[in-house]
Amino acid sequence: MDRFFNKAFNLSRLIYSIRRRRILSMPIYITNRCTSRCRTCNIWRMVEKIDLDNSIIEMLLADDEIGDDVEFIITGGDFLLHPECREIVSLFRGKNIRVFSNGILVDELISLVKDEKVKYVSVSLDGKSETNKYIRGIDTFRNVEKIVDEIKEFSSIEIEYTISKWNTREDLEFVLDFTKSHNIGLSVGYFSFVEYFGIEREVLELYDVSDMFTSDYYSLYSLWANRRLNLPCLSIYVRPVIKPNGDVELCEARKIKLGNLYKRSFGQIWRDRKTKEAIRSFTRCNRCWLNCQRTVDLAAMYLPRRLGIAQ
Repeated sequence: MDRFFNKAFNLSRLIYSIRRRRILSMPIYITNRCTSRCRTCNIWRMVEKIDLDNSIIEMLLADDEIGDDVEFIITGGDFLLHPECREIVSLFRGKNIRVFSNGILVDELISLVKDEKVKYVSVSLDGKSETNKYIRGIDTFRNVEKIVDEIKEFSSIEIEYTISKWNTREDLEFVLDFTKSHNIGLSVGYFSFVEYFGIEREVLELYDVSDMFTSDYYSLYSLWANRRLNLPCLSIYVRPVIKPNGDVELCEARKIKLGNLYKRSFGQIWRDRKTKEAIRSFTRCNRCWLNCQRTVDLAAMYLPRRLGIAQ
């Protein structure tokens, strides 16, 4: 019964936020610098290196549109390569912050998490050691083990696994066993179109994992991949993205610019009539199956029916 009320409460908060365009989550790409060589992303190929200024973060956190319950996701590139990474992370003290790491700068990450008391950490791992190296260009498996061992007593760690054409169910089973043996979390998403990453592929059906995880995100993937599911994108009402050049973008998948934080405040951009029109026009996008976006859409569309709640 408690689980029911928790779901109902979270759903009520989500629906309310969507209707009011109230921010719930905000990925912030503080730099495009990266030392990885991923097949799933081409950020590391970008010639111009761009770092978000500290002052932009300070203004963002002081904006009236940013509530105390917003989840901030600090990422890159490799966010640790920002010249003032520590200063930026320290600005989020007391906030709901998650940092994303590719697992390369091990000691830097461990030190930062401990010193700045970062509560949530996500680390990429895309399969067995050899598979992970093939996908990411660098062998980071031992690094991930060290990170987990060093900080799991200080932070909540989640392994980020991406289902792609370069790994298999066996790789996922290996990572699942790894997380269970270390008693840490696991987030599994499907490789999908992300314009900023510089890699686009045709929509194709990747391997099925619906028997491994109970979630609409996995059970409905095949329908979407075969163009038989048109799911409204509602996450764009509550989850804008900040890029290293200060651009505020509509979502993680597409480079739909709403404004720039070096020119206007976030509140001015978010409440602009053009932003409202952009959100409405892209509600039917349906081009990606990113777990960070589509789980929000699925919760808003399907969960009320399962809980017997009228929208």
